[in-house]
Amino acid sequence: MSTLREKTLLVVDDEVMIREILIEVLVDAGAQVDEAENGTAALAKVRAKHYDAVISDMRMPGGNGLELITKINQEITPRPKLFLCSGFTDVTAEAARDLGIVRIFSKPFAADEIVEALNNALTN
Repeated sequence: MSTLREKTLLVVDDEVMIREILIEVLVDAGAQVDEAENGTAALAKVRAKHYDAVISDMRMPGGNGLELITKINQEITPRPKLFLCSGFTDVTAEAARDLGIVRIFSKPFAADEIVEALNNALTN
């Protein structure tokens, strides 16, 4: 049984196809999933509802992933587990750790790796 059952996740990406793929995979794993097209929309959702984890793209118009994560760290308690997806390596491992990012996924990513990382992070 998936540990994503009864978990609430937020997928943030400006690319509709990537959001749809992630949502389908995560819902199939048992999660309830919301979506946002950028960091600004995502922050509004995180302020209004608790999420167990946020999976965000790095570069998006309308508020990027690092800005979103920084604001979540400053404003949200309890803080969701934070994951970042990026086609770029703009963040060092040390900076990611300092921001509380559990893991950075490089695009293109394997959806099963995201499910496994979420399972691990949300059960530990």
